[in-house]
Parts: sequence; structure tokens; C-alpha cells
Amino acid sequence: HGRHTLPLHAPLTISNKLLNLNLALDYAYQNAGFLNFYGDPMSVQPTTNGVLLLSELGLNWDLFPYFKKDGNFKLGIWHHTGTFTNFEEKSVQGANGIYAIFNQTLWQPISLETNNRGIRMFLEFGLANPNLTAIFAHYGGGVVWMGPSDKRKTDALGFSSQYVSLSPDLNLPKKNETNLEVFYKLTITNWVNVKADVQYIINPGGEFNNALVGTMLLNFQFGQ
Repeated sequence: HGRHTLPLHAPLTISNKLLNLNLALDYAYQNAGFLNFYGDPMSVQPTTNGVLLLSELGLNWDLFPYFKKDGNFKLGIWHHTGTFTNFEEKSVQGANGIYAIFNQTLWQPISLETNNRGIRMFLEFGLANPNLTAIFAHYGGGVVWMGPSDKRKTDALGFSSQYVSLSPDLNLPKKNETNLEVFYKLTITNWVNVKADVQYIINPGGEFNNALVGTMLLNFQFGQ
């Protein structure tokens, strides 16, 4: 897509066991695709100038005396100074958004063995410019059970629900889309696993009939 990026990437991380602060600056002389989630994002929202500024603050509470299970909360804010084209084909200077992610371990088996087994949940939220991006608000959550049994310590069973608000400037019949997903990852060896995934999508794209989608993925992991 004629992507041209100057070698300027300036991340900064300040952290301790309780707090994490991440700052990043990227020069973005390129087609910016971060505002779109499907289709051909590199051609939908092009910008040939600007800087992407990102800041994220994270809080870890597994060291707190009243929290016996590990968890964290992350809050991020970003701003892009580039020139974008909105849905009315007009130039708009700048784009911005916020996001929040909450993770919490709900249960872990009592064991002397150190591993990743347990049940964990997550919540997530994102908000961006409704006049620039088709999906401007995102709400999600889910639960993942890693190691359902002693014999399947590296398998994973999960469920998630995702709800997005679609831009009113698109004039779609439906103003939202919902995705319900269930998956199971079966570990065959330490470098091969199979993931079965079923999704039910309500109001796909804000204009299509509800859809049921199933996939089967075979993953190979090298270098471990």
C-alpha cells in the first residue's frame, strides 16, 4: 500500500511491582490502519503525516494484603496528529481515543507446581472518534480456563462476549454488532495445538443477517 515509515519509535517504560507507566511516540508517515478493524483499513483511513502519542498506566494488585489472586487494570489514552478523511469525505485534523482493560484470576488449583493453570476473567472497553471509524465504541469480556484437568494442564477453554457500537454517520439499519464466542485449545505436543472455535454474530456489519461461524485452527510453534 505504499507504506513508508521513518525509523522513529520512542517507547518509555517506568515500572515497579505495583505500577507500570508506558509512553510511546511514533512518527506516522504512512497509511494508518489502527482506526479500522476489518476490510481494507490501509486504504479506508489514509494519513501521510502526523505523530501517534500513546500513554498507558497499569496497576497490579497481587501484592496487596487483601488480594490473594493476581490481577491488573490498564488505562490507556492515545492521540494521532495526522490528517484523516471522515465519512463525509472531509479532512479532519487529529484522532484520539481511550481504552481500559481489567484482568483478574478467579481460581487456581492448590499445587506446589508452578504453572499457568486457573480460571481468569477479563473486561475491556475502547472508545474512538465516531466520525472517523466504523466501530467507535467496544465493550468486551470473557473467561478463560487454562488447564481444565491435571492431565490437560496446557489446554484452554474459553468464552467471550463482544459488543460494538457502529458509527451513526454510516446510516446502517443496525447501530451495533454483538459477537459470542466459545473455543477449546487442545495441546497435542509442546509445539502443536488445535483450536476449535464457534462464534455467533448478531447484526454482522450492522446490515446482515445473524451468522454462525465455526473454525478449526492448527498451530505450530517453533523456537521453544
